Amino acid sequence: MNFTEAAKLKRFIQKNFSVNLHIHDTCGGLYISIDEPNEAVKEFILTYCRENGIAVTVSSDGTSFFPTAKDEPDNPDSDNQQDQNYEYVKDLDVVYVAAAKRAVAYVNKKQAGYCSYYESGGKWIIDHTVVEELYQNKGIAGQLVQCILDEARKRGIEVEAMCSYAVKWFEEHPGMVR
Repeated sequence: MNFTEAAKLKRFIQKNFSVNLHIHDTCGGLYISIDEPNEAVKEFILTYCRENGIAVTVSSDGTSFFPTAKDEPDNPDSDNQQDQNYEYVKDLDVVYVAAAKRAVAYVNKKQAGYCSYYESGGKWIIDHTVVEELYQNKGIAGQLVQCILDEARKRGIEVEAMCSYAVKWFEEHPGMVR
């Protein structure tokens, strides 16, 4: 789903359902949300996406929708083979930075990527996973997501994925996610 489609959907929903729909720009494209659960709006968005060939994931509370065009390329760091076949990265450090709400990867003390989250409803929502091009396809993104999950688990906090990489990582590692 591109921004123009999301804006068109927003105008239609606000006019016909009297519900505020918000468009959020993220590293993986965009996602949309409504202020509170509304089954009619949820069904309309799901139908709209299905009819337009857009895969969509809905948050557990039914207020956030994460659309992805079926033909949209995956993040290059999300290759299914990455966990088994990534090139070893020497001098990799992944550090959790609580004040910044992120995990940061350093290679030879130079930042190679990060994974950030925000807090909502007592949960951590992963919203960005970014790895510098030089370090992509080396398993770093997965280690960043794992770092966030490990920190949340220590604190008894549930984690949800919003960015496209984290959503795919969660799907590929169901035993790792609560």
